[in-house]
Amino acid sequence: MASFNTDGFEQLENMLLTKANGAGEIAEEMLEAGSEILIKAHNAGIKRSLGRRTGTLEKSSGKSKIRKNDRGRFIPIYPQGEQPHGTPGKGQSGNVRNAQAGFTNEYGSSSIPPRPWMAPANAQAENEVREAMTRIWEEKHSG
Repeated sequence: MASFNTDGFEQLENMLLTKANGAGEIAEEMLEAGSEILIKAHNAGIKRSLGRRTGTLEKSSGKSKIRKNDRGRFIPIYPQGEQPHGTPGKGQSGNVRNAQAGFTNEYGSSSIPPRPWMAPANAQAENEVREAMTRIWEEKHSG
């Protein structure tokens, strides 16, 4: 008859719990590393797609603080700040959020054709972001 021995299971359980408890901190480091790469890709994508007309939008991509929801942790990355709105002398004034300008350029409007910059930037940066995040995971779990 076969037997089953559980000696050492408590040690394994403690080791796994320790790693699981530290996973949140590691996830945040991974997100930070990936976000820096994606921000650079977004800014380059804006310049590449929109050319000289970018104004403050070209350097506006940034991140918010790390957030949590029912699916896990994430960092919102989008154009930050505002820029002047309208054309001087045509009765338009005030500011428009760079996030709105970025959205309008990405998807277009009734009077502006779409000029995608975010989707191509995300696709182009995907492997580099994944590699940076994987590198951190492996560094933390190699010891």
